[in-house]
Amino acid sequence: MNKVLLFINEINNPQLLDRNILDQKEKQIIQKITNNLRLTETQKHQLLELSENHKKLFKNLNALKVFLSDKIISKKDTNRPRVFVSIIVMVALLFAIGLDFFRVEGDIDRMNSVFKMYLHIWVLFALASSYALWQLLNNYKDIFKSSSITSKIRFNPLMIVWFFILTALFTSSFIYPILGTRDRINDRFNSSDMTLSLDGMTYMKYAEFTDEVGSFILNHDYEAIIWLQQNITGSPVIMEGHTPTYRWGNRISIYTGMPTVIGWKWHQEQQRWDYREEVTERIRDVDVFYSTTEMHTAISIIEKYRIDYVYVGQLENSYYPQKGLVKFQSNLGGLLQPIYFGPKVTIYRVKG
Repeated sequence: MNKVLLFINEINNPQLLDRNILDQKEKQIIQKITNNLRLTETQKHQLLELSENHKKLFKNLNALKVFLSDKIISKKDTNRPRVFVSIIVMVALLFAIGLDFFRVEGDIDRMNSVFKMYLHIWVLFALASSYALWQLLNNYKDIFKSSSITSKIRFNPLMIVWFFILTALFTSSFIYPILGTRDRINDRFNSSDMTLSLDGMTYMKYAEFTDEVGSFILNHDYEAIIWLQQNITGSPVIMEGHTPTYRWGNRISIYTGMPTVIGWKWHQEQQRWDYREEVTERIRDVDVFYSTTEMHTAISIIEKYRIDYVYVGQLENSYYPQKGLVKFQSNLGGLLQPIYFGPKVTIYRVKG
């Protein structure tokens, strides 16, 4: 805009030396410049009026040439973001199309391939659409032509339609995050006192998880997990009960980061396809550890996996027979030392 003002001022400068009257070609050049600039209608008319009224305009056309050069450079600069955004959109589209033909080997059909790749695709689309929205809002007068009702009232019918469509799309994008999240929570947990929070563990204070073997009040595990986070350092191995996939199993290793004997069965098999037998063996050892009544068998499993801590909570009491859990009352003959007592949870440390 500073260049525009300088150009207008130079045209209107009475101190300029005489020059021939603008010919038709020069007028067309100025007309073209003004049409491509983001000028108000008043400024455009002013520029054209000055070019018409001044019979003696320039000593030379240097000012006009400089202005034209700046305009060309500026136009190239404004195209760079558009080219970059176009590349972003093309890359995102190629990723999306490619997923119809390629997938990660060992995937469940295309499930994980789509999950992982679309995380990046949506980020690229979000960046591109943000820029596109800014361009629309910044240039709406050029994109949506105004219509006159009276001499004082003007409106953009296309812009109104576009605005309502944009509002509808933006509003609809909140349907799943709000309603879907609520339904998913209600589907998996029995809780009537959930509060909004960015803490991924807050739900455990109120929720109750139910599966085919019974219900678990998650607050008991929540308090034990907080204690472990605050009192255990390093990466000691912790033994905890194993459950079928998509149950409450592995909650201790998940929320503390402590390694455990076995994680989710399918994830472990999928990521270690050639070692599925070892995954099955570890699951069997965990079941035997909590179920056996023979202390030496449980001790051998502790030694085999170099276990440092043993967790016995509501889940373990529900999934494994009581006759097998009785052995922990004697601390496995003195091998275990209780270090945490909760209403439904006991944590043992392996001595030695």
